[in-house]
Amino acid sequence: MPGGPAPFPLRVDVGSSDMSQSGTNLDDSRLSIDSRRERERERDAPSSIEADGESRLSTDDSDVEAMGKLDVALLAKALKGATSGQRAKENDDMRRTAIVCAQGFMAAGTDDEGFIRARFRWFKQAKGWVIFASVASMGAIHRFGITDQSWLQAYLPDNQFVAAVTQDPEAAYAPAGAVFALGLCHAGAASKSEHSPLPQLLSYLQMATQTQSAPMLHATGLSMGLVSMGTHDITLFDDLWPVTLSADPDTGMGSALGCGLLMLGSVSKAQTEAGQPLQERLDMMLNQARDTEHERVARSCAVGLAFACYECRQDALPLIKTLENERRPQMREGAAWARALAFAGSGDLDQLRLLLRLGMNDSDDNVRRAAFIGVALLLADPEETVKALALSTRSYSPHIRSGAALGIGLACAGTGNRRALTLLRDLEGSLESYVVQSSLMAQALVLQLQPSPELPEDEKEAEEEEEKKGKKGKNGKKKKQKSRKERKQDKEDQIEKQKAEQSKPLPETPIYAAEFRKRLVDMLVNTRRNRDPLALFGARMALGLINASGGNVSFQLKTRLGFNSALGMVSACLFGQGWFWHPMMLTLCLGFSPMAFLPTDGSLSLSKRTQLACSAPKASYSYPAHYAERVKKKKAEVRNVKLSLRERSGTQEQDDMLIFIRRAAAHTAEAYKAEVALMETETQAPGDEGAQAEDDTTGVHTLRGPCRMLPHQADATTWAEDSPVYPVYKNRLTGIVVVTHKEGQE
Repeated sequence: MPGGPAPFPLRVDVGSSDMSQSGTNLDDSRLSIDSRRERERERDAPSSIEADGESRLSTDDSDVEAMGKLDVALLAKALKGATSGQRAKENDDMRRTAIVCAQGFMAAGTDDEGFIRARFRWFKQAKGWVIFASVASMGAIHRFGITDQSWLQAYLPDNQFVAAVTQDPEAAYAPAGAVFALGLCHAGAASKSEHSPLPQLLSYLQMATQTQSAPMLHATGLSMGLVSMGTHDITLFDDLWPVTLSADPDTGMGSALGCGLLMLGSVSKAQTEAGQPLQERLDMMLNQARDTEHERVARSCAVGLAFACYECRQDALPLIKTLENERRPQMREGAAWARALAFAGSGDLDQLRLLLRLGMNDSDDNVRRAAFIGVALLLADPEETVKALALSTRSYSPHIRSGAALGIGLACAGTGNRRALTLLRDLEGSLESYVVQSSLMAQALVLQLQPSPELPEDEKEAEEEEEKKGKKGKNGKKKKQKSRKERKQDKEDQIEKQKAEQSKPLPETPIYAAEFRKRLVDMLVNTRRNRDPLALFGARMALGLINASGGNVSFQLKTRLGFNSALGMVSACLFGQGWFWHPMMLTLCLGFSPMAFLPTDGSLSLSKRTQLACSAPKASYSYPAHYAERVKKKKAEVRNVKLSLRERSGTQEQDDMLIFIRRAAAHTAEAYKAEVALMETETQAPGDEGAQAEDDTTGVHTLRGPCRMLPHQADATTWAEDSPVYPVYKNRLTGIVVVTHKEGQE
């Protein structure tokens, strides 16, 4: 990785050397979509794919030199693994979903499909919702790519969609994933703009209604909600609402969430005379949540009502109390989200007390988890959230601990908060696998953008030796299988060792980041030691979150100016719904905020003449080192010793001559090195040494925009005195900065 900042836009280089060849010899008979349609899509795809799975993606060499790279080597390592049986198939689906979500986070906003295209056949082997998530992850990769959609045309439904789905219902999952990707790509964009996909989505809704395809109806409802978020469009609501009343819970779930996103923040407006139609629609959602027999539909309607309460404060209290008094736990879960979103970012202590009381007293585990995640949304402050949730991390309820972990991770994302990391490290040793999963993902969020130096070599060697001793005995032979009593004792010793490690004080954040990455490597590479699928799911997701967008973004609940980020709040709530439907976790990319310095002139084109003086050490903001797979050292070749003196006598002279030549060569090499060092000393300029010492003493180096700019790096950066341009707003070093020439000309 380059030591300095990487320029934007975030386009990354994924070389073929980082790509493993897993999935290149897979059987095409297992493809989940009709082979004829797949051949047409491969032919019409924007980037051609070779038969052996290698990517032909071209990258601009000038960008590759200075930009970051995606750490896909470790993610590629996680692709390995064979499963069989029904339970193993479920675990394999979870593994595949985690991998595609992780690569979606890792390449979010970069337009880089190299990981997918290099393993196209592996992705095509997925079936059902897994292939849905695989295609949907491209929406995260092409986030904000609203002008050019050629990358998605090969996957979107065409004129033959109705006939294909009628013949094979499984053929709907990939096009449905493409529709969801379209919503992720356009989420938060103006729905009335010329590039709005709403007319296109309405046509897909008609296709899905004609075929009654559950995946397509589900994806269309979600995408329409994401694209039209907060527009309060009654006509669009009426188009979506009949899907919510269908008998299939999957279709009703997506449509209900879409209706809620469309009505984002509408409760205050609904209480006016002009907002009477809005109030009628909210009552329809409330009645559907009460009457439906499907829990997923009831939960989605309740969460949709929570979206309608966003930033409505006191106006939302009647609806919140109505939801809290309902008998269905799904509606009480919606009440927790509604209170958190209604007072999002306010830090209201009274509402915080009520939210914590709901989480502690309710008998339903999902309500508890939602309430403690909601604390992060209500406070939206790293220090205050850690104070409020510190005691909850030691609760008797594992679901409270899980929710508290995710809440801390969402609120402290990208900060490297040491107290938060201490609490989350303790939760990593929990007995419940889903608490470990939440802890891993939360730690990855907190450690976003944090530097990660390499561990000292002596520690690596000691760990390698300990690993070897565990595999072999003193005589070099493999150990015998241990008895049950010995295995139990080993497990107790491991728990004691883990407790002793947790009792140690937390190291510095960069060192802990390196240790955490090493633990992820151990979990993903040595999967036999970590058989629990939920913990492995969390490790794979953590890998994508800690390397989000190639290490150039962090999740944010607030904007740089301190206002609430609607996309951040909504994506955090939808991420919490990933507990019930894993592909929903992809929506967390909506809250990613790039950490960059983007100088622009009056015409809003990038200015490359800016010069900044940074006094922070380069190691404090450099990219972390990539995963490098250990190369097994080949054993030295052992030659057979000839005991016969008659046979050895003929080669004795040759051996003596060879020894003499080697000694002479070694002596000559040492003399040559000494001579070169002497020549360099004699020819060195008098001022060179002083200039180098001065640079080391001051520690100030020059940065040129556009570049990556971390928060702690910006505190140690100022505008250089000899910079030809300067900012219109003084001392602004993050985000889009309008600059002007010193002569007064823009």
